[in-house]
Amino acid sequence: LQRILHGPSEAVARLSRLACAIVPPYLPGSCTGLTVIMPDALLPFHSDKAAAGGARGKFRRQKTEENHEHEYQADAGGFYLALKAGYNPYGIFVTVSKLSVNSGGRSSNSHPPVAERVARLSALAKSENILPEVFPAGNAAAVQAGGWQIVIKEPAGSYSALARAWLLAGNLYLLKNRRPIAPEKFLTRADGPDAKIYYDGVELYTVRQADLKESGFTAAAALARWYIDRFREFAREVKYDQAPPSPRTAGDSGQGAGP
Repeated sequence: LQRILHGPSEAVARLSRLACAIVPPYLPGSCTGLTVIMPDALLPFHSDKAAAGGARGKFRRQKTEENHEHEYQADAGGFYLALKAGYNPYGIFVTVSKLSVNSGGRSSNSHPPVAERVARLSALAKSENILPEVFPAGNAAAVQAGGWQIVIKEPAGSYSALARAWLLAGNLYLLKNRRPIAPEKFLTRADGPDAKIYYDGVELYTVRQADLKESGFTAAAALARWYIDRFREFAREVKYDQAPPSPRTAGDSGQGAGP
């Protein structure tokens, strides 16, 4: 019946009106006290059409809010799981942003607007001190940490400039696990007309032919070497060029080395 009536709200409304037509002859005055028990909600219905419509609207709003909250929780869970497992923490940003291709970024009964989901994820990343940060700038995106910045202007394949910026930012963040960063371990290799950038064998970024626009470079390999210089500057900016602090052991007072 729910399938025929396009969802539980409409089914409940129809059944409630049917009940209001049947019950009163036997129990006068009982129709206004009918209550439909639904998961997570108690939804009263009345025989009056306007009242029933208002109740349906209230129920739908409630369910929409619950659905949206579940999506926010799922996004946060995906972010923290990836972060703790050592994966790119911005990967969830890319996944969420791809939803905007089908939804136009708009809200629905089941999913909140993509912009709000990204804003909440950005707040989580900031709270975890994920560097670099990513800031949309029209059709481009800035990857930034302190006074260091790179702007990604061009899309590549199915990835927007913003998605490319997120993936680059996450890969740079993961360099913290390889401290101290050795400048000579940044390398570039040709990939057809493009050029891939690696650190110690791990791919960081691919410079595409489209990136050459307004760059002042005529070859992807030359632009890739420029990016490598910027990545080395990033490592110095966030002190990835230094060894990570040694974890304190039990009983360490922090007053210096023990005997």
